[in-house]
Amino acid sequence: MPYRLYIREARRMRGMYTMTEHNVMGDIFVSDPIALGSYGIDSHTVSVYLDSDGLLNIEGGTWGQGIDYGISYRSLVPQPEDCDNLIVPICISATHAAFDSLRMEPVYMSMGHAAGTAACLAIDNATNVQSVDYTELSTHLANEGQVFIDPDRLADLSIR
Repeated sequence: MPYRLYIREARRMRGMYTMTEHNVMGDIFVSDPIALGSYGIDSHTVSVYLDSDGLLNIEGGTWGQGIDYGISYRSLVPQPEDCDNLIVPICISATHAAFDSLRMEPVYMSMGHAAGTAACLAIDNATNVQSVDYTELSTHLANEGQVFIDPDRLADLSIR
């Protein structure tokens, strides 16, 4: 058993793409979405204290209203020089702020669905997970009912 039953955040992988606050807030859209996130940036308060003037201060909390945003497939796979044939649907490549949104259980399930589908495609095509064809992956996911943002609809937005 772990020492604590709930660890909200731990180590995260350094992937081929790092999800950031800019993705969550809708400033940057990814070109290879495999799942949809929508929860805002939610980081709980670290401490509450009185300053030298007797004023109450709240340290460390953040909240930012998110939008529906695509989660990059590349954030689920490590850089090829670090490791191949590993897909990480929970401790994905993300900043602390982005992970505050990505940590929702429905998002975990969607990323797990995408990871399983990508693993099957890698096996079927005798390739590693970094080389899975995104068009084939997104077609399978759409046919299976996965919800994610279609990059073709975002052609006029900032996509990376």
